[in-house]
Amino acid sequence: MTVALTPVQKELSLAMTCCKYMKELTDNAGRAGISAVVKSEMGTTFFCLQSRATDSDAEEGVVSLLNSARMSLGSLPWTKGQVALVAQRGFKFCPGCGTDLTLWIKCNVDQINELAAQSKSFVR
Repeated sequence: MTVALTPVQKELSLAMTCCKYMKELTDNAGRAGISAVVKSEMGTTFFCLQSRATDSDAEEGVVSLLNSARMSLGSLPWTKGQVALVAQRGFKFCPGCGTDLTLWIKCNVDQINELAAQSKSFVR
């Protein structure tokens, strides 16, 4: 079921981020593909670009399946090592509009706190 947002709701939703592209990235947190999550570490809050091979709710099942395959296939070359289901890297500028996110975070404390709460379970 798709819910249509009123113009005011759309404007408030976009106010959580610097641009439409960043809004799409933050909305995709926890889903397969590319997303943006907010991470707090050692007193610093910043955005991370995250790539997921699978949705977060399916991650445990995929890990279990890979481990089972590894055990049953033995020591085949491609079964050695780790498989990364999630990769992330901090970034300072919005890939959509070029906003300096360090400044944006300082000026939008309430929004960043809400985004951090929304993405907390997806951050690595």
